[in-house]
This record gives sequence, C-alpha cells and structure tokens, in this order.
Amino acid sequence: MKIFRIHSLLSLLLAVPGYISVAQPGGNIPVSDSPSTAVQAPYPGLVNMANPGKYNYIQSITPDQPMQSLPASGYQYRQQRDYFDGLGRPLQSIQRRAHADGNDIIQVHVYDSLGRERYQYLPYANQPFANQVPGTIQLHVNTMMRNFYDLSGPDEAPYSRTDYEASVLSRPLKQLQPGRAWVGGNRGVRNLFRFNTQGEVMLWNIDRALHAKPYVNGTYSAGELSVTETTDEDGRINQEFKDKDGRLVLQKRYVNNPVPYYAHTGYACTYYVYDDQGRLRFVIPPQGVNNVPLGWDVDPIREFCYSYEYDRRGRLIERKIPGKAVEEFVYDDRSLAATATRSKTTNGPLPFMMAMTGPS
Repeated sequence: MKIFRIHSLLSLLLAVPGYISVAQPGGNIPVSDSPSTAVQAPYPGLVNMANPGKYNYIQSITPDQPMQSLPASGYQYRQQRDYFDGLGRPLQSIQRRAHADGNDIIQVHVYDSLGRERYQYLPYANQPFANQVPGTIQLHVNTMMRNFYDLSGPDEAPYSRTDYEASVLSRPLKQLQPGRAWVGGNRGVRNLFRFNTQGEVMLWNIDRALHAKPYVNGTYSAGELSVTETTDEDGRINQEFKDKDGRLVLQKRYVNNPVPYYAHTGYACTYYVYDDQGRLRFVIPPQGVNNVPLGWDVDPIREFCYSYEYDRRGRLIERKIPGKAVEEFVYDDRSLAATATRSKTTNGPLPFMMAMTGPS
C-alpha cells in the first residue's frame, strides 16, 4: 500500500525553482487582463402586454392515437393555439405543455412600423402563472423570454434580424442569425443589388441550323441584367444575374479568391439558355463553361449540358442529363405522359414508365 505524504509533496514543490508559496491559498486566483463585461442584450420590439384583451386564435389538436371525440380523456394529443392581432398577422403560437418539463413553448412575432417582421425571435419555454390556463396567450413575453435565455448569458441575443433598404421595394440588405457572435457582432449575410457591366456576362443563342447547338454571341450590354450579390459571413460572394423577364441567366458561385470579382475567374458559373418562346433549352454547368474557349461540337454538349426539347404545344418531349441516357416523353389525348429512356445500345422496345401527372 502506497502512502501519499502531503508534507513531502509540499517540500518538493518549494524546492523546485519557479514555484512560490503563498500565505493565503484561497486568494490564488488569476486575474484576467480583459474581464467579462457582458451587457444585457436588448430585445427590440418585444414588450409585455398590459392586458390580454380579445384576440382571434386557431386551436389545433393533433391526436397521437385514434380517438372518436375531442378532447377525449385518457388519450394523448398535442394542442397548439395560434393567436392573431387585429390585422390578421400572427401574434403568438403556443404549444401546450410541449416542453420536456411540461411547460408551454411560445413563439412570438413582432413587427416594425411598416408591418415587416424585422426581428424573428426564437421560441422559449415557460411555466404558466398560477392563475393562467396552460396553452393560452402570454402577457409578460419580454420578462419570460429574458428569464429563459439569460441562463446562457445576458449578452446572448435570441433573435435574428433583417435590414431592409429604404425604398418601396423593401429588399433585404442584411440578414443576421441569432446569437452574440452573429447578430450581436453585426455579422451576417449581405445583399447588394446592381446591374451588370459591359462584357461581364456571355450572351448565348441557339443555332437552329446545327442540331440546335448553343453558342456564344458576344456579351450582354451594360444594364441589361439585374444582379443580386450575396456575401456570406466569411466574405464569399455569390451572384445571380436575371434578365428583364425575371429569368435566371447566370449563377456564379464562389470557388477561390476572385481577381477581379466580376470575371469568371474564381467562380463556378452556370448559364441558362432560353429559346424565343422563353422556354429553358440548355443548362450549361461550370465544366461546360470552362470548355467554351476551346470550342465544342454536339458531342461535348451532350456530355456537359442539360438539354430540353419541346413540341409545338410547349410540352417537354426530350430531356438529356449529363451521364444519363436521353429521356423521351410521349403524350396521349389528355396530355398524360409516358417516359422512355433511350441509349446508343438500346435494341427492341424501349422501357417506359407511365406518369399520371406528366413529366417530373
């Protein structure tokens, strides 16, 4: 049996250079150079209600097992009430005793002066007061939510925030997720709205004389396309270009550090090509876009691109997906389709599948 002697251990520690003895061991607490200065986070737009008043609500009961009447004693069911304000907007959604501790789970909604839900709060669990019926509207929402989320720290913001531009379009400029590191640190996803510049986007046409092959016919003029630039929390930029009809023309996804940012370098680009009737004919993925400077013929188009063919009634009759055989669609008098998959090695009758709702 080994005997651990405290006084021998203390003597050894005192003999080792770099160690010191203190007269009051209880005071041997390190002092931080940057002490915590947690500040209680504000809850914008969330206020306690003076009295419940009368609010319209919809009550939903979801049984966990078959029952013949509602409510039925001895049966298990879930109950939720959705309250609405005088303008018909959601005010509170309360799931009765849905928490593991038997408390209600409350989801509150707040609006700014223009009726936008700029702040979206996380749900919280709350034990109803002694004189309050479980599953009914909550009055002290600010106090109860703070009591619930301040357990994780008073500076944790339990809501997301959306900043809108000051225009009649009211487009979102910035979106921040809940938490001290995100909305608390003003770190979120930013949106920038602009128009394209000269030479920024390739203009695609369809050559009807040569197997309906897509080809590049110059570039779009400045101001022809609307651009939405999305910058995530890490500074990566993604872009979407749409024409005047609202059709998506180009998607640019961040790959590495782009120099310059408006070129194709540093992005995975996907082009969408439409015919004169506005129907999607080709989707050219990044690998296909990279092969444009090298020139291509019909075979690489079949290899890299998604292609679609239509009949005179605008119905899809052929679809080609890279790495997959051609799919053909045949319609009956009621426009119900049967699909058949064709390949170069197909012999005999084609396999087909009936789709009662048309091609998918």
